[in-house]
Amino acid sequence: MMSVLVLLMCCTLVVQQSLAFKEQDFKKCASNGFCQRNRGVKGTKYSVDPSSISTGGGALTATLSNTAASVQFNLTVKAYGPVLRVIVDEPAAEKPRYQIPDILMPGLEENQTAWETTQATAHTWSGKVGGVAVKLTFANFKLEVLVKNKPALVLNSRSMFNIEHRRQKQVGLHGATLHKHCLLAQHWQWQLCLLPSSVC
Repeated sequence: MMSVLVLLMCCTLVVQQSLAFKEQDFKKCASNGFCQRNRGVKGTKYSVDPSSISTGGGALTATLSNTAASVQFNLTVKAYGPVLRVIVDEPAAEKPRYQIPDILMPGLEENQTAWETTQATAHTWSGKVGGVAVKLTFANFKLEVLVKNKPALVLNSRSMFNIEHRRQKQVGLHGATLHKHCLLAQHWQWQLCLLPSSVC
């Protein structure tokens, strides 16, 4: 008898919770531009301009292009000893993307390490910093990181990399034309600790 009462109470709770669900309180993909643009995306072709590659001050920089949208980005790989920081951002944006403050560990900024170019061909650039080696493939864009000659990480190995960019919003609410640019994504970056070190 007791088990029947417990079962009835559980069923009552489930029914009450289902009745409390309000579909209109949840945003759907159909009403979200970001979701509509990126749902089911199988990757966009990005390429690196070989002539744009430069190294200096602990930073490897290059121009990364979205060939489908004709949009360019700055690709920066900063080396802090065993730590690599990869940043992709738009060049000279009138409204810079938000950057999270104090993202670096204390004292890391003073530990920038110079890159050494080991090989440059028509299709790839290779360099190293300490025991970390990097191979940058131009088209399709791919970034490979090797630690002590062993693969540690590959960025965009399946050409699935995609990043939102500024775009002109054509039609707003009630058909009103909007002329201002809207920023559709946050600053894209990550920080990797690749070797044992006291700074990690």
